[in-house]
Amino acid sequence: MSRPFLDKVFVVLIGLGAVGISILTNRLRSDVGLQNQLATPFWTTILLIFDVLTLSALFLWGWSGKRRPWLWAVIVTSVLNIAILLLATSVGWLGGTAFRPSPSLQLLVYGADFVWFVAVPLAGYRWLALRFPTVALLAYTGWVAFFSLATIPVEQGLFAAGIYVFGHGYTMTTDILWGVLMSGVALGLLLLLEQWQNRTRQRQA
Repeated sequence: MSRPFLDKVFVVLIGLGAVGISILTNRLRSDVGLQNQLATPFWTTILLIFDVLTLSALFLWGWSGKRRPWLWAVIVTSVLNIAILLLATSVGWLGGTAFRPSPSLQLLVYGADFVWFVAVPLAGYRWLALRFPTVALLAYTGWVAFFSLATIPVEQGLFAAGIYVFGHGYTMTTDILWGVLMSGVALGLLLLLEQWQNRTRQRQA
């Protein structure tokens, strides 16, 4: 099979992963029945296969030379986000119905969602930056601002319903600012890695 064809397959799987996990994340937060169902060995295995398939597609698509800075930016930022999730739930910063599932189930759903949350906007920025760099930066900044503002009423509703519970000084503001910081880290890493890649190629030319 040709590389262009494989890339199209990978993009389809990436889209399936991003949309599927986003929908599942929104349902899992508040649906105790779904949490119990996904905790069974059968559904945990299905979820694991889905994550492996779609995230492997992300990795293979991103490993292409020109996309590799994007991939590493996604990986590093996602690892930081997942580490904070595990820390926040273990020390009581985050609680409530949304964080009732086991850490392994949270990783399979929320952890994967973190990856897509970083990967998709950053891929959009990269695509646009190749054509209109200034527009790309403004669009990415606008997306981060819009999402942060939209998160306020959403998290207020989750907090009021007991789906989210903040503790030990961790607040909604902290949560939103962390998201903004990680969006900035992802973009910064992408730009730095692209510069490093370009300089390496120039030296090798």
